[in-house]
Amino acid sequence: MWEEDLTGSEKTKRLALILALAVLCCSCFAEPPPAATWLQQGEKLRREGEAGGGAASYRLAEDAFRRALALEPGSAAAAQGLAAVLMRLGKTPEALAVVAGALQASPNDAALRARLGYAARYAGYAEASIQAYRRAARLDSSTKNAIRTREQIAKAHIYQGRYSQSLDLYEEILELSAGQRTAVRGKTVFYAGLAFLYKGEAARAGTYFEQAAAREGDSLWGQFAVAYKYLAVKNIDALKAAASALSADTARIADGERRYRMVHLYTAAGDYDTALGHFAAAVGAGNFNYPYFASDALINPLRDFPRFQRILADAEKRHKSISLDLSTLR
Repeated sequence: MWEEDLTGSEKTKRLALILALAVLCCSCFAEPPPAATWLQQGEKLRREGEAGGGAASYRLAEDAFRRALALEPGSAAAAQGLAAVLMRLGKTPEALAVVAGALQASPNDAALRARLGYAARYAGYAEASIQAYRRAARLDSSTKNAIRTREQIAKAHIYQGRYSQSLDLYEEILELSAGQRTAVRGKTVFYAGLAFLYKGEAARAGTYFEQAAAREGDSLWGQFAVAYKYLAVKNIDALKAAASALSADTARIADGERRYRMVHLYTAAGDYDTALGHFAAAVGAGNFNYPYFASDALINPLRDFPRFQRILADAEKRHKSISLDLSTLR
């Protein structure tokens, strides 16, 4: 009789609640998901984070990867995934520690070596990053990996101020890609433009940024390429509009390296307060590439501000706090 008094909608809700309780009760006695299941879940959540899910997705992915590692401590894939999301959560030292531990068990894992190179660059250890990527290239000699490792080394060379070496690698990437009949990524073209910008060849840099924007379309990197084109050609009004549009989408700028791009844009636009805010956010997001920050000519207008010096000192402290002997991990 009681069920007859319920409406159709109420009956549906009641049935859904009963089913949910049944599933919960069954799960209390079920075996925990295997490591592979947690690994798949972590990867799914990591991709959701990259697609705009942000920190919430990354935290869930972190939990999934940790569960995978607890069930299978020697899983290089789980360690690599965990390190990736830790980087997105600004936990660069912890990511380095995870990779270091995993490399003890899997010293010849190319993906782990590449992840070491990635984290070391964020921590401000460009040479260690380069050596890690070179070893990753030796461990996996595929053309695809040769291109990816060169892309990352080229970026590290820019941070070292070795712009010609970075552009030499770009030419190698072009040759390798042509041999495979694959297109060079817009992001790779973007960094070639950045090398030319630092070399003082602004017009040429603008051309590369324009090409990168065409390849990337409306993606986040496409938006950055458009903004940097305006920076290179000194179209300040257009630069301000592009930077403002990117700032409205900061939830998608989940890592400190991309966040640092905003520092360049707002510095060039003359909005130093906003530039300093992004600088603090970049360091807080795990990018404490102090040697690069200390010499980056594109942020020179910020250097006389006390707030800049405080943020730079924080980056230096975090950079120097890395206790791992990176030389043993190359």
